[in-house]
Amino acid sequence: MKDSDIMRAFRRNKLTGILKFQLYDSLTISFGVLLTSVLMQSLINYPGVFTGCVTNIWTFFIGYFIATSFRAITLLLNIMFHSDDESQDENTRCESVKSANERYKRLDDEKDKN
Repeated sequence: MKDSDIMRAFRRNKLTGILKFQLYDSLTISFGVLLTSVLMQSLINYPGVFTGCVTNIWTFFIGYFIATSFRAITLLLNIMFHSDDESQDENTRCESVKSANERYKRLDDEKDKN
């Protein structure tokens, strides 16, 4: 993974810091969810304002954790399954450009007939 073309692009554009931040952000918030979950287990028998505040914090952490985890997993999946064969991507792009040009040519021909 370290020598994949997407990681080289990250290093070339100086984006490795953002990548590390996103992964550490997800890890840190998951630790916060764990700690507030343990605290909530202790506070289950003591309803009150403090317990309500902890519950609100836990709810925020869960929402943030879902968002950061999705972001981190999506980023890692893009890195893992990104094609290293750029020539294949170029061929695919050329074929799609050719098909688009043919479609536009057909549309222009139909306009000329009308």
